Amino acid sequence: MVWYDTDLTTVNTTNPFLRFGMFGTPYIDSISSDGSTPTQLKIGGSDLIFFTNGIGNERMRITSAGNVGIGLTDISSPLHVYGGSSIGTKDIIQLTSYTTSFGINQSYCSLLFSTRNAGNGGIYNLARIKATDNKVIGGTSGYGDLVFDNFNNFTMVERMRITSQGNVGIGTGAPSQKLSIYDTTSVNFDIQNDSTGETYAGVRFRNKGANVGILFLNSTTRTGDGGANVLTLRNDCGALRLQDSTATGIVVTGGNVGIGTSTPSTLLHLSSSLSASTSNVLRIATPNLGSASEVCHRIAYGCDAFGTSDITAAIGFIRKGAAYDNKTAISFFTYNGFSSGSDLAVERVRIESNGNLCVNTTSSSANLQVNSTSVTGSALCIGFNTNPGVRGGSYFLGPRLNFSAADFYGNSYVAAAICGGNQTIGGRTTTGLLQFLVSKGDSAPEPTAAMVIANDGKVGIGLTSPGYLLQLSDNSAGKPTSDLWTITSDKRVKQNIVDADIDICYNNILNIPLRRYNYNTAIKEYSVDKIGDTNVVGFVADEFKEYFPKSVTETVRELTVPKDFYFEDMTGITISEAEDPDYKVLTVPDFKGLNSSQIIPTLVGAMKKQHKIINKLEELVNRLISLNGLKV
Repeated sequence: MVWYDTDLTTVNTTNPFLRFGMFGTPYIDSISSDGSTPTQLKIGGSDLIFFTNGIGNERMRITSAGNVGIGLTDISSPLHVYGGSSIGTKDIIQLTSYTTSFGINQSYCSLLFSTRNAGNGGIYNLARIKATDNKVIGGTSGYGDLVFDNFNNFTMVERMRITSQGNVGIGTGAPSQKLSIYDTTSVNFDIQNDSTGETYAGVRFRNKGANVGILFLNSTTRTGDGGANVLTLRNDCGALRLQDSTATGIVVTGGNVGIGTSTPSTLLHLSSSLSASTSNVLRIATPNLGSASEVCHRIAYGCDAFGTSDITAAIGFIRKGAAYDNKTAISFFTYNGFSSGSDLAVERVRIESNGNLCVNTTSSSANLQVNSTSVTGSALCIGFNTNPGVRGGSYFLGPRLNFSAADFYGNSYVAAAICGGNQTIGGRTTTGLLQFLVSKGDSAPEPTAAMVIANDGKVGIGLTSPGYLLQLSDNSAGKPTSDLWTITSDKRVKQNIVDADIDICYNNILNIPLRRYNYNTAIKEYSVDKIGDTNVVGFVADEFKEYFPKSVTETVRELTVPKDFYFEDMTGITISEAEDPDYKVLTVPDFKGLNSSQIIPTLVGAMKKQHKIINKLEELVNRLISLNGLKV
């Protein structure tokens, strides 16, 4: 039977009417009472085409290959849906399930992916994407999750879920974060870079797009950011922090690393909040040594002294083996300056577990042992590098080696000291002095100078500025049995030996003024507590010089006097401030001293002269007695 498009067959008496046309392209359409054609099913060549709202509005096409297209005519997939340019934000495909009750995971609609066995024709499920309830409000579904399942050993298993809050869970159906990954075994997050050159595999973290933090692994050939295969954690917008349950953790900022502080000011800044007196800020642990003699763990400093990264200084923490009772020590290493290599540091100082300090040796039976590595070098040098500025008076500038003791009550004080440095008196500085200081007890706990050795070899006892090779501050020198002072007098060291002129000796002894005088006790150096009896019978150097000029010497001498004190003749004398504000210092450039050793040989000569005179007088007396017949 054939229907032409002019034929009209009435299927029912109400609208719409069906019309079957076989002329040209076969079709089936419906017409309204007004003659319009709202829908049509048409066979176009080998395709089956569906129209609505007029013959010109194609809606769906089934091609001869079995592909279905909705909204388009060029179909390359089994199902291809196109929403058209006017679809806007409307859904293109909607899947709807049916349920009699709402509840969490009670209903879902899904896309099921399966495969057909070519041999037996069986269909096997592979995976599924489904939308499901995750919360019910007022008896209806209020929230929905998107779930991804796959078959594992013929069982559909959930692998990933995107919740209504936007959280993604892999291995968990209840992700609490934007990405939650869970497994009962080891969990790995794998990012792989298969390219070379200046590339890397990484994860970026951003705040509002501009600020970047990144964890990345360099490629096998990258040269930047540390080189090939280097893993870097970097923050391009602020500090980098590694934190445990405490508040601070480890902070990297500006190239500085802070542990226990969020504001490190050095390359490594350690800060402890522990208040105990024995709190450890840094700990280095050593293994069980067994039979080993000792192991040294070092904190090393290196530099490119020879073009390589050489160790030139280090601090070592030493632990000795069981044979040494597991004792510990701290060592200090410095560059030896003689050879190149990866380890140029040589141990210089060691502090043993008993507190002994070893310099250029690794053991000591004393609190301090210093071994010199040079025949001409100094074994121990105590330095002082401070300039207090120019001031008057007398003071000592230099480091001090103290010897402490304890009093009856257990209080520690400096009992004695050795000090080396510069001596300044009246603004004049003498370099290279060595002072020996002692404490006088509770009345003067700070030790004062007892003896001084000046740079010119002069020794002062009880004073700080000796003007002679040996000078005492007081008239207090004695020997157990006599006042003998031995003077070398071997003939072999003497030349031009002749008899002394006893006439000169006699005349000098007769003419030297012998005086009685008092010392001026206003001068501190000649006070009663310094020299004792100030009433003296003796010589005056100024007068003595006329007869024994070689016995009178002149030297620079500082005298401490009251502010209003002056000599009658102040020629050449300079004045400066003293430590005591009520005194001043007079520097006398030609202070005279008297060497009375020439008096004894001169007295011998005078006595010889006198003996000759006596002998002549005896001869004269004897002759007069003989001439006069006198009897004695």
